[in-house]
Amino acid sequence: MAAMLGLFRASGMSVAEVVQATGRSKATVSQVINGKYHGRDEVVEEIRSLLESRIGPSGGGGAECGREAPGEEGPGDERRRGLHVVVPAGFTGGNGTGAAERGCEDAPMITPGQKQAWVLMQLVRKQGEFAMLVGASGVGKTYLSKKFCTETGADYFRAILGQSVGGLLSDLCKLWGLSPDGANDARMSRLRRAARGRMLVVDEADLLLGNRSRQSVVRLVEVFRQLYEAGAAVVLLGLPVLHTSVSRATETYVFSRIGYFRQVSPPGDDLLGAFWKRLIGEYERAVEKTGPVVAQARRSGYFRYLEKLSELVRLFDGDVEEALSLMFLPNK
Repeated sequence: MAAMLGLFRASGMSVAEVVQATGRSKATVSQVINGKYHGRDEVVEEIRSLLESRIGPSGGGGAECGREAPGEEGPGDERRRGLHVVVPAGFTGGNGTGAAERGCEDAPMITPGQKQAWVLMQLVRKQGEFAMLVGASGVGKTYLSKKFCTETGADYFRAILGQSVGGLLSDLCKLWGLSPDGANDARMSRLRRAARGRMLVVDEADLLLGNRSRQSVVRLVEVFRQLYEAGAAVVLLGLPVLHTSVSRATETYVFSRIGYFRQVSPPGDDLLGAFWKRLIGEYERAVEKTGPVVAQARRSGYFRYLEKLSELVRLFDGDVEEALSLMFLPNK
């Protein structure tokens, strides 16, 4: 535990700065730093990663662009061992600093919530765990999960609304290069044999599991539970209704196997504003409208809304009012 205290001192950060960057309470941060925290591993790894990112390569911590920690392994037999979680250099801890200044041209705009989600997915991959991530539409779940799968080699799967168990098993077999032929039991057996050492990230899982009968939800969740039991790391991503649907329908034997849960917090106005200016910075008239645009984005889809609006702004040569007139607004 002295190592964590050493990291904290070497980072040059104050407790208040760690609290602001992670969104954790002052008591939790202090307990982690002083080795007195006995809660979830993901909290410790989140704070460790933040401190290491502030030290940088010259100080022995942090991660450089395109590099991983030595000896990184996939999921499987390494469950629940001591871990070092790597956070990409593009992650800023919510201070709005773009990654271009760090030499990583493709690094995304990162919010504290997205950073927490990335750390959790790294932890799940290392430990071969079963986890659930939920968040509002437009906070960056899909973008982050695709980027994670690209960088780590995890398998990305987008769920389909109302898909049957047979359809799900068939698509998973195709994803893993297995034959989709035969009955459901045969498909499940092939998937179980191929599961060890893999990581499966299921995006929009709320489409698959939301608004279904209890029996249907149980059968679908059972597919992912069996993959986890066979040695695969599994992450289910979706809207908050995903957590509600699974909570209402499944038994303790399922929830007792879900190791981690995280609700991705939405971005603040400062990050939404910075993202908007990055998208349309060449149009001064559009930059002047940052305040009302951000206010609308907060109600209508966060980053996704801003990306769509920016495309229209370019079509109208910077006229935000014209662009807004074409955007769909939900009745609230």
